[in-house]
Amino acid sequence: MKMRQEKDHLTSRDLQAIETKKRIIDTALNTIRDNGYEKTSVKQICKGAQITVGTFYHYFESKEMLILQLLPKIEDYYETRKKELEQEAAPEKIRDYFAYLIDYPFEEYIDLLPPVMKSEEAVKIIDQNRLEVILNLVEEGQQKGSITMEYDAKFMAEALLYSVRGLFIRWIMVKDDFDYRTHAHLAVNLLIDKFKA
Repeated sequence: MKMRQEKDHLTSRDLQAIETKKRIIDTALNTIRDNGYEKTSVKQICKGAQITVGTFYHYFESKEMLILQLLPKIEDYYETRKKELEQEAAPEKIRDYFAYLIDYPFEEYIDLLPPVMKSEEAVKIIDQNRLEVILNLVEEGQQKGSITMEYDAKFMAEALLYSVRGLFIRWIMVKDDFDYRTHAHLAVNLLIDKFKA
């Protein structure tokens, strides 16, 4: 209902801005899928979206920041699962969060991932969002006694995220028969078992 009320209060200019941004994102996704990330220029995206280069940079700082808009938002998924997981202990909530992160069908986005992982700014944004969720879960577990107090909550959150990140980077950069999902689930489960109280 709230979203509907907010939409009713949008001006025609607001609606046009939303439509323009969506058109840029859709055009970028299609162009990158057709040409690959490296062979897609901002000018090509602008031409396809029927906008000026200045308009592109009004909405996005760079091509890398645009790509962040194309990637799925795991934090949005977690928000939808919060209610379902309310009765679970923190270690199980953490497992659920990482299961989705690890099992998400990233193959669809594989060409977008290397440039994102090379962008310091993009990685900081991703880390900030994910670390916040994981840190909250670890702190909840410490408060309720299901996660050890032996280690700092931030250290545990970072250990979980960065162990999976390292395996993920190996998978997207090398693209061989490395079984990212199996290795990542194993790493998460080992760490969670280590961090349980």
